[in-house]
Amino acid sequence: MYSVSLLPNHYILQNQARKRKDKLLKISLIAMCVLFAVYSAVLVVHTAKNNELKTLQKENQMVMDQISSLEDLTALNNSINEIYNIAKKAAGNNPSWEKIIVDIGNSVPETIGIISMELSYKDGTGTGRIQGLALDHNTVSAWLKSLSELSDISDIKCSFSTQTQEDAEDFVKFEVTMSLKPGSGYEIPGGNGV
Repeated sequence: MYSVSLLPNHYILQNQARKRKDKLLKISLIAMCVLFAVYSAVLVVHTAKNNELKTLQKENQMVMDQISSLEDLTALNNSINEIYNIAKKAAGNNPSWEKIIVDIGNSVPETIGIISMELSYKDGTGTGRIQGLALDHNTVSAWLKSLSELSDISDIKCSFSTQTQEDAEDFVKFEVTMSLKPGSGYEIPGGNGV
């Protein structure tokens, strides 16, 4: 089968040109719609990111305001630390007297009587001297061993141990000397320092 057109050639060319023009117009229109959709999407994302940036800038400003309000607290904390260091330096490294006295008192057996106890700490050196009476030399010896186990005391020596008689009873009179270890220094009561 043959297709025969009775239309003039000029009209056919014009019709084909119009169809091409219509096709190009449709393609251009679709491309413009796609570009408009992409532009709209980019605009929405840009607006969202811009709003997010403004929110972050506001939050950053709030944080900066809080930091500047904390400068007073920082100055106060520095002042407290200076006072604490002065108090610590003034107090030195004195031993914990309460702990030492309680530890010594708890270590004394019932068969020993303490006559006197002198403890001192000066210029970083601590010394102690205890005089007492015991039933025998072995009791003094056992007590010296228990004293050596105390953490705040070192270099324990028995200066003398002599037999004596008091109230018609035989006792051993002794004198113990020791070194006291320095303490940890001043600490804020109820805390561990600053």
